[in-house]
Amino acid sequence: MDQSIAKLGLCVALTTLLPSCASDDPSDPRNDGSKKSSGGSAGSAGFGGSSGGFGGSSGGFGGSSGGVGGSSGGVGGSSGVGGSSGVGGSSGVGGDAGSSGEGGSSGSGEGGSSGSGEGGSSGSGGDGATGGTGATGGSSGVGGTGGTGGDNRPPCMKNPNQVISMGDSYMNWITHTFPQDLNAAAGVTFRPTYAVGGYSMGSGGIGLIPPEFDQAVLANKDIIAVVLDGGGNDVLIAALGRPDCKNMANAGSVAGCQQIVTDALTAAETLMNKMVAAGVHDVIYFFYPHVPEPTAIGGSHPNAMLDYALPRVKAFCDGAAQKTNGKGFCWFVDTVPLFEGHPEYFAANDIHENSTGSKVIAKAVVDTMKAHCIAQPASSGCCKP
Repeated sequence: MDQSIAKLGLCVALTTLLPSCASDDPSDPRNDGSKKSSGGSAGSAGFGGSSGGFGGSSGGFGGSSGGVGGSSGGVGGSSGVGGSSGVGGSSGVGGDAGSSGEGGSSGSGEGGSSGSGEGGSSGSGGDGATGGTGATGGSSGVGGTGGTGGDNRPPCMKNPNQVISMGDSYMNWITHTFPQDLNAAAGVTFRPTYAVGGYSMGSGGIGLIPPEFDQAVLANKDIIAVVLDGGGNDVLIAALGRPDCKNMANAGSVAGCQQIVTDALTAAETLMNKMVAAGVHDVIYFFYPHVPEPTAIGGSHPNAMLDYALPRVKAFCDGAAQKTNGKGFCWFVDTVPLFEGHPEYFAANDIHENSTGSKVIAKAVVDTMKAHCIAQPASSGCCKP
């Protein structure tokens, strides 16, 4: 008898899913919509519905106080499988549709207010069944929009006159052909050099390098890149009252010699700021190689000062972008490794390069320009038109 009732109850619960479970037996409650299952009133929502599930709040097997189930027991709950709209009609077999979960009126169930759960507010067995109205997590937001930075690529070269060279005798001297070698390596003819032999960066020499830029601006202020050298004559042709550092093996540790380098760097920084303010985007700064010693021009120990100055000049050049807030860039070309082991790159009994040496420097400069897209044509695709 109990098995028959259980079997009948299972079929009732599955009617909406498996209509074939109904029989032709007139006594079968599934064949008479007016009949109710013993033990509870018909539910407002069945399997599916607005929040339907199996059974209802008071529907189920057994009587009001006995049988299989309890006083309000039923298979199902307040919200069943599915969400806001389920499978089936608005009313089904069983009692009132529960909110979610499997089982009783209180407890934690499976699913949430918009999830899918099995069961309802009262489950099989009694007043306090398993299940409840547990909710599923909330909605999550979408991240914000990221900003885009500006285009800080080097400007494209529209005319070779936009590139100038300036400095001292390593740029312009009778022993070599650097200006012509630079043009040949670049494949274009830049503006004639403004460099003058014997000029210094901050002190000494027979003149100063920074005013060469003023001369270039007066001729044509449209300048995007500068090839620069300088600082050697600050030591070789020292200002009056300065120590004779080129003949000191320990020049790097002599305060007066260190001050010469400091003054040259101060002048170079002022020049850099001036060039950037005038629209220059890039400076290619090449420094001297280790030179033959002793010589009449270079003295007994010129390389002692070179070794002290070189890392400081490089640090200045590398830090230019930060000091100009990203408006100007300095690219350091170290010629020491290029000339190391190559005495044939120097003019005889001289500290200056010959044409073989100047071609090596010119190639290194142009290679640096290409590597960083400096003064390149728009067709390169790497520069800012």
